[in-house]
Amino acid sequence: MVNIRSVVASLLSLWLVASAQAQIESIAIAGDGEFTRITVTSQTELNAEIFMGTGPDGRILQVLPETHTLAGDPYYGLPTGGVAAYTIDTDRIIFELDLPMMIARELTLPPTGSEPSYRFILDLSRVSQARFEQAASRDALRLARFIQASASPALAQPVVTPDVVEAASAPSPKPWGLGAIVEAAKRQRHTVVIDAGHGGRDSGALVVTGGEEADIVLQTAIALKEELSEDPRYDVRL
Repeated sequence: MVNIRSVVASLLSLWLVASAQAQIESIAIAGDGEFTRITVTSQTELNAEIFMGTGPDGRILQVLPETHTLAGDPYYGLPTGGVAAYTIDTDRIIFELDLPMMIARELTLPPTGSEPSYRFILDLSRVSQARFEQAASRDALRLARFIQASASPALAQPVVTPDVVEAASAPSPKPWGLGAIVEAAKRQRHTVVIDAGHGGRDSGALVVTGGEEADIVLQTAIALKEELSEDPRYDVRL
């Protein structure tokens, strides 16, 4: 005879485990390279450890949530700012950085009237390559110790060599399945069109110190084009 009380208790325990996991609903990225904001929304509060590091494709930022799953129809924003691409793996979110950046601020915000989800926010600011490498070296050992502490006692091994650190910092090769791995095109270029105005014979207003408005606007547009063209993320048209 089936024990109804045992069945209910088992189902309740499974529900409690599932409800404790943060269901990721969306990932959004905004910024201009000097400053970049990463926002992860979830149905429950997302607690995570953050590690800077290096990977096969260069600089990376790893976010390791305590427990997380994907919501039914998650939204993935395109990488921009200092983020070239990102991947959602079974145990972490890996952001590939095309600029040396570090975390300036980390926030966890509860739901509000206008925002029904929890928000996990990382504000990144650009730093020198030397400073990034220093932070990545420090975090590599910290990540290895974190993974060792999270492993079962039978599998845990002392962290004594650089080889252990490199192995620990590599992302898990196991994907979540269809639609779970997101890797947008790397180094996506944005087209910027600058319109200097004053088409035809209209020269615009006259400047008190001499010259015409059209000349000043054109000089400004050319200077802006030269400035933006130095950034490989922009394809500038004048």
